[in-house]
Amino acid sequence: AFGYVSKPFNFVELRMAIDLAIRNGFRERRVCKQRDAMQEVLEQIDHGVIITDADGSINYLNRHAEALTGCATSQAIQRNIVDVLQAVDDGCMPENPIATALAAESPLELSGARIRNAITGDTVVLQDGSAVVPFAGGDDRHAAALTLRADVTPTTEAHTETVCIREYLDTVIAGLVRAYETVGR
Repeated sequence: AFGYVSKPFNFVELRMAIDLAIRNGFRERRVCKQRDAMQEVLEQIDHGVIITDADGSINYLNRHAEALTGCATSQAIQRNIVDVLQAVDDGCMPENPIATALAAESPLELSGARIRNAITGDTVVLQDGSAVVPFAGGDDRHAAALTLRADVTPTTEAHTETVCIREYLDTVIAGLVRAYETVGR
């Protein structure tokens, strides 16, 4: 229900309620389509993406992040990031990267940090482009998006890829912020 009319009602109030309901219905469908499109993009990219709230509770985990962390989405949702992103203690990554990035109010580079896959126990070294990026969520609370880049599949070809982290993160985060802002309206 997108609107209501109190009884007794007149034609003008009824017409306004119907117009409001139609506009809100269109807006909600558009937001759902945008959210679905954003989720499809995040599922198709070859980078792990984890989105958390300000407390570090995971709201989203794409399939590549599942492979890197060894934690399925169904097990990760609403768990704290420090329970899912198991850092190998080498000083490259803070104990709670979300809290660190939010406190600094700036991206936190994770290149070179090592994480442990919860299923295989293998250590994965994060590549250039891995970072925690804080942003304002739809409810004006801060949240963070983690991008994790690592090759978890064996390959015989050595290949290098130059990535401009700022452009990549700006594009991903701008899309996420637009989606959150649209939902908040």
